[in-house]
Amino acid sequence: DLPKHLSSIGVSALAGCTSLPAFTLDDTRDCYSVVDGLLYNKDQTILVNCPAGKAGAVVLPSTVKTLDSNAFYNCTQVTDINLPEGIDSIAYAVFVGCSSLKTLTIPASTRVMGYGNFTGCTSLESIEVAPGNAHYTSLDGALVEDGFSLLAYPNKKGVRYEVPDEIKVLQHYSCCWTDLQEIILPQWIYLGYLALGYCHDLVSVTTRQTNPMDIDNDSFSEETYEKATLYVPEGCVDIYRSKEGWKNFVHIVEMDSTAISTPNADNKPFDVYDMNGRKVRAAATTLDDLPKGLYIINGKKVIR
Repeated sequence: DLPKHLSSIGVSALAGCTSLPAFTLDDTRDCYSVVDGLLYNKDQTILVNCPAGKAGAVVLPSTVKTLDSNAFYNCTQVTDINLPEGIDSIAYAVFVGCSSLKTLTIPASTRVMGYGNFTGCTSLESIEVAPGNAHYTSLDGALVEDGFSLLAYPNKKGVRYEVPDEIKVLQHYSCCWTDLQEIILPQWIYLGYLALGYCHDLVSVTTRQTNPMDIDNDSFSEETYEKATLYVPEGCVDIYRSKEGWKNFVHIVEMDSTAISTPNADNKPFDVYDMNGRKVRAAATTLDDLPKGLYIINGKKVIR
């Protein structure tokens, strides 16, 4: 039970209380109210906090307009969250650590969303957006703002991600703490702070930019800079070695552009391997029927 004269609660003050399944509060309080164990402001327009011990599905009242920062922080047992139409803003780090959440639908009414909302959502397969939302869309399960800015990549979408050409920005924390092993970037892209931070399994980064812009030194983690290989267009190694952020990669390798178009120039069949060394095609004569991406053929990195 919360104290009678409580007037404010700081951000993350209740985060990590995993044994707390519900809040209790009498109806005489001036500042807060409780519905189904969740804490709201008095008129229930702001969700302040879902207790970290809450389990199962959560349905929010139709009065809610705002999800406060860290509202569902570390709610590891919450499996489903029903966001009603009428929600206007979702602050930052709202769903961090919701490791049992598999999918979420953003209402059409939502106009504002902060960064890093889905970090640590290890079971998340897709983020959908209700039809009619003027600001956000779902691109094959990934959350996109204004049609070109990636806000969140669901962890269970796959360990390999070829960023679509229409995406021009990987926003802060957009792919942070995911299980990505390989990412292929389009010809023009900006990477925000920790956009690919703490991706402990990331071993392959491919970029098609021949004249890249500087990126934040913290776009990737130090671990990635040290162990992953950055594949760049032919003749561009020195350019990447001179650019902020990119130059932190210990291993920068140029792709063989001749191999891209003529992997079987001698008309002999070849075996095709993925970047993890797994054979994906034996005695192939073309790459046309393979998904776009980076492969190894005769010891060379080839982009399809």
